[in-house]
Amino acid sequence: MILIRYGEIALKSSGIRKLWERLLVRNIKNMLEINGIKYDSVKYIPMQGRIYLDVSSSDKVKSILSKIFGIKSFSEVIESTDDLNEISSKVLELASIILNEGDTFAIRVIRKGNHNYTSIEAAKKIGGKVLKSFSNKGIKVDLKSPKKVIYIEIRDNKSYIFTEKIQGLGGLPTGTQGRIISLLSGGIDSPVATWMMMKRGCFIRCVYFDNYPYLPKEMRNKIHKLIYKLREYDPRKNYYYYIVPHGENLKYFIDNIPSKYICLFCKRTMYRVAYELAKKEKALGLVTGENLGQVASQTLDNLLILDNTINLPVFRPLIGLDKEDIINLAKKLGTYKLSISGSVQCQAVPKNPSIKGNLKEIIEIESKIDINSIIKNSVDNAEKIRL
Repeated sequence: MILIRYGEIALKSSGIRKLWERLLVRNIKNMLEINGIKYDSVKYIPMQGRIYLDVSSSDKVKSILSKIFGIKSFSEVIESTDDLNEISSKVLELASIILNEGDTFAIRVIRKGNHNYTSIEAAKKIGGKVLKSFSNKGIKVDLKSPKKVIYIEIRDNKSYIFTEKIQGLGGLPTGTQGRIISLLSGGIDSPVATWMMMKRGCFIRCVYFDNYPYLPKEMRNKIHKLIYKLREYDPRKNYYYYIVPHGENLKYFIDNIPSKYICLFCKRTMYRVAYELAKKEKALGLVTGENLGQVASQTLDNLLILDNTINLPVFRPLIGLDKEDIINLAKKLGTYKLSISGSVQCQAVPKNPSIKGNLKEIIEIESKIDINSIIKNSVDNAEKIRL
């Protein structure tokens, strides 16, 4: 059995907590089924902070659980009753496997429910039996810095014995905060930003703007691999993303607007197209990998111009992070190597892009071009790619 713990959910009101517990259980089941893992049961008692997964093989399951948002930690456990003699018997079996000559050990007990013993009394009794049974190995008790620890969690009439707490991702169960659209590029930043919003409970619908011929066609394969990696953290069975043709839009801007504003017009168009797709998807916002001051379109002045484009919140979870922080996160979630492979700069970027755009001037330029047709054509020709 695997004992699963959640963290932040426990801070919510009882109604929200029960709802999110059910959602987390559903996400666990979906992730197991998506990965072809058969399980006997996924059980929990509302408001108890624990989920119990009964599964025949644990190796691949551990990897899957480590990618489910909302899980604080989990342990492979031996189940027993709340009877100290039965617990001791199970602990002795485990100790015979893990304790070596000269090891130091400790028994850590936590308890919830009504019992005729305290946690300290249980630990002393069980620890004493272990010490006596393996005295020939020269083992000793060390409560401060033991080499081996056996944990026992007693909850009502059940107990769970384990040696390891595997850290989960934490955060909120995916789906608790609704849907948002991710403007995903092939760089390092946007996959990390997307992952961070997933961690805060959002369902993400990724949108890639294909800048061919200003970026190579191979970028589509790269994007597919990046989204496939992000999909490992998503419990939805019906998963897809959008590819929007954007090269013709860039050519139009190059031919018809001042070159210094090409990047801003590019981004404002992306925002507008994503807004239309958000309405289709019933999404409540956008997420981008924009980071303050990183490139010309991401200065404070230009971000204000971008935010003026649509009537939806734009989330930028990387806004205050150093590049090194972002790279470390990308390595953690597994997108870094994919992001840096075959990296090229968009050939539509002008030599001297504006770092302080003039919103009034940009709006005036837009009034002279058929921006609505550009948006409609982009949305109409968006491809839906299923994974």
